Amino acid sequence: MGDLSAALGVAPNLSRNATADAAMVRAKAGLNAQKMKEVNEAAKNFEGMFISEMMSHMFETSPVDSEFGGGQAEETWRGMMVEEYSKKIVASGGLGMSDAIKAQMIAMQEEHNQ
Repeated sequence: MGDLSAALGVAPNLSRNATADAAMVRAKAGLNAQKMKEVNEAAKNFEGMFISEMMSHMFETSPVDSEFGGGQAEETWRGMMVEEYSKKIVASGGLGMSDAIKAQMIAMQEEHNQ
């Protein structure tokens, strides 16, 4: 494992999310609670949009089910259903992207403020 870490340029004792964790510590020291809330919400919204986009492509190939009504109405409202599914996925922990997104947003903010 040490050789792999060295080859990748990663210290062997760092966790996979060490960069995100370090950015969050710096952010909590430098950003007020309102800004952190906004960053957190923006990251979750972005993850939700990403999941929604993936799921919409998945549902495009799925036929409309006549057992649950089907027809034009189901096709019309399917987009809203996918959006709600993505919100629920993010609320239950999501894909784990929001932490990386938050870390990147914080890093970009730090660069801008220097």
